Amino acid sequence: SLKALGSEFGVQLKARGPYAAPYICVDEDPDFIKTQVWAKAMIASGLFVHPHHNGFMSWAHTRSIIEEALELARIGFTKMT
Repeated sequence: SLKALGSEFGVQLKARGPYAAPYICVDEDPDFIKTQVWAKAMIASGLFVHPHHNGFMSWAHTRSIIEEALELARIGFTKMT
């Protein structure tokens, strides 16, 4: 999962909101600075995450698309540390 992957790199993520449209951000980040750094790193790796708005999941997100997104996220996390 994205949350577990973040933990591998020392980035604690949290998701809130509906399961189909979660808002994912860095935990314990009241001013959203860490979340903005995280989102910028994800975007630089080719994975778009918005630092201030909910995303969405749908049946169009196949297992292979999710696996590709997690691999791009891994690249993004390496750019944060």
